[in-house]
Amino acid sequence: MTGFQDVREIVAWRLAQQLNLRVELFLLSPDFRCHYKPSNQLRAAVSSGPRFIAEGCERLREKDFAQCVRAAKQSEATVLNHLIDARRQLLITDDEFLLTKQLTKRAMRAADRLIRDLEATSGLSVAPTSMRRIQRRTRSIPISSD
Repeated sequence: MTGFQDVREIVAWRLAQQLNLRVELFLLSPDFRCHYKPSNQLRAAVSSGPRFIAEGCERLREKDFAQCVRAAKQSEATVLNHLIDARRQLLITDDEFLLTKQLTKRAMRAADRLIRDLEATSGLSVAPTSMRRIQRRTRSIPISSD
């Protein structure tokens, strides 16, 4: 069983949630939704990242948790592809794209670290020192749309 008492302790989940909130700002724009045809696919991909991690956190085996985190990372890669398309269509600015791309990459790296930690423990709880190391490597990115 994993050593997390709450999904909010997991850095990969927090970054996936920040990405979800950031992309939702784009999706709130009627112009964006009108001109970006796969906006429903983008919404599904960005919301599934934190959901997969939360689901995995409830699993009893690290192997199952790691598989859920892999699915979250795949969703984040899909989000990045959608962002590239939206930028190409001039629906988001260069600054919006770069900030959101950076957040997406950070979320994917945090997912990679979590997967490695889960696989390394193979049935043991995640070590507190490992959690501190992961938390030190990541920091919050402001979510403002400025």
